Amino acid sequence: MKGEIELEWEAPPEKRKKSVYEEVLPEIQKRRGQWARVRSGLSSGSASSATQNLRKQVERDPAWEVVARRMDGGDGYGIWVRYRSKEQMQEAK
Repeated sequence: MKGEIELEWEAPPEKRKKSVYEEVLPEIQKRRGQWARVRSGLSSGSASSATQNLRKQVERDPAWEVVARRMDGGDGYGIWVRYRSKEQMQEAK
């Protein structure tokens, strides 16, 4: 019969983590003040979208800084993150 639904009796896959960055943010926070590139080779739209999502994830703490820039050599865009030091926070004011 056309349009018939075939049932597959199986459990759904495990739920994914909230963010691919969840594991690296604590490591970045330990190295306060230093930039870490977390993504590279992205298109402009993908970099923009990923940057917005990452900013939402860390927005509660103003020490986080997230930027997207064109990679040196023109190989797409990258995303850099840092957890600013007290001095860097003062400079940002």
